[in-house]
Amino acid sequence: MKKEEFFEEWKGDWKERKEEFHTNQAELFRHIRDRKNLEIRLERRMEKIMKELSRSISEEVYPIKAFG
Repeated sequence: MKKEEFFEEWKGDWKERKEEFHTNQAELFRHIRDRKNLEIRLERRMEKIMKELSRSISEEVYPIKAFG
């Protein structure tokens, strides 16, 4: 195989590898973004649950103190 042939073949392979890399990289970033969005939604849901719990606990505790 001559040098020119080798480099032509290498360039063709490189284009394929580069496309594959960009595709894989895009998938990775989508996965990271989706994961972050999921974490944010779960965090908001937990905050909402904690507020609800604290409100229900305070509704149970304060009437007892008022009458006690």
